[in-house]
Amino acid sequence: YTHVLVVLGYVFAGVFNVEAALKLFAMRRAYFVERSNIFDLLCVVATDGGIVADWFSDAVSLGPVLSVIRLFRIARLLRLIRFARGLNRVFMAFVLSMPKLANVGAVLALLLLLFATFGVGVFSTVQFVGSHDDQGNFRDLWRAVITLIRCMTGESWNYLMHDLGRDQWYIESVAGVKCEPNFRVTAENYEEYRAAGWVGAGATPNGCGHPLMSVVFFITFTLVVSFCLLNLFTAVILEGFEEAQQGDEEEAVLLAIETWTKYDPDLRQMLPLREALMFVEHAYRLTSGGKSSEVTYALQKFSPSQPFSQIPLGYARMLGVKVTTNMEVHLIDAVQAVVRRAVGGGASASRDLLDDIASSSVAKTLQTLEARVKQRESLGDTVSLDQHVAATQIQHRFKELLMKKRARSAQGAAGGQHLNR
Repeated sequence: YTHVLVVLGYVFAGVFNVEAALKLFAMRRAYFVERSNIFDLLCVVATDGGIVADWFSDAVSLGPVLSVIRLFRIARLLRLIRFARGLNRVFMAFVLSMPKLANVGAVLALLLLLFATFGVGVFSTVQFVGSHDDQGNFRDLWRAVITLIRCMTGESWNYLMHDLGRDQWYIESVAGVKCEPNFRVTAENYEEYRAAGWVGAGATPNGCGHPLMSVVFFITFTLVVSFCLLNLFTAVILEGFEEAQQGDEEEAVLLAIETWTKYDPDLRQMLPLREALMFVEHAYRLTSGGKSSEVTYALQKFSPSQPFSQIPLGYARMLGVKVTTNMEVHLIDAVQAVVRRAVGGGASASRDLLDDIASSSVAKTLQTLEARVKQRESLGDTVSLDQHVAATQIQHRFKELLMKKRARSAQGAAGGQHLNR
């Protein structure tokens, strides 16, 4: 089993090296433009370093360094992120959140240091009772920080609060241990406290608790750190998801603009209605990895004499494109339709919601693009696609009802003539 794993490791390492070599040979300096290629190269180098370290591990004692080198080989699993859209979105949200998480973490570390310093100054002389023991106390700054981190997770912070607030009556009557209500080390009592083992190296102070101070301290710490600051981490991650979503939509815009040149090689920035709808479906499949939909097959039967009869009304409402009197669609409207199509994914999505997303998340990209397109100002009168489709369907329905009414009238007239005979 171990031999098979080693052989497979060599095989995959060879595949990765060949892939990196071919891409470097083909792309040359352009290989280092994309960060994903740099990451792949680092994974390959780490894999090769781990293999070389395994070969010389018997001759040279590397110790924990070898384990660290082997750990880098696990980074090859992150290559799968590029092929999984959902996993890639989560990973990008995490990457985008890292700088903000570091800021929140710095504030958290500062608050932990402040509360730990205050706790050492107040509770360092309290006698060990109950959950206040050698694992959770404020005898020194390091142990105070560890204790507060434990309390930050909600682990027995209330028990520690009560045990640090035990007064003289509880400690001496219930716990059966003597305590000093006002434990203060002075020049007069230092020798007495040292002889009793309350001060000095390895000493165990026996001061009484502080009921009011412990309640105020732990409730303030819980409200500020556990309830407020820790929730900031969640808020930062959610914001990272939103930014990742915006990044996907901006990428969809850029890919749609690139795809537009295939449909508009003369760069007129205008397309006939059928080609514009085919462009929307093409760009949607490229951005979302979707397959051909029923709309795509319907557009293949597109009739110039009846251009709106094959388009579903819900689909037209979702796209929200403007059609000129010449039955053409502008580049800006088509790109916004791609964003709505990619976000909505279906005709059931709310039109208002899609409008908000398409106009806000990619506003800067579209504004920059629209500023360069001066022909948009001279389009003239435009009518939305859903209005065209709705009007066509109303006309067809009216014609059907009129034909049925005429047929019934003809049948009634024929029946009357038959009775007269």
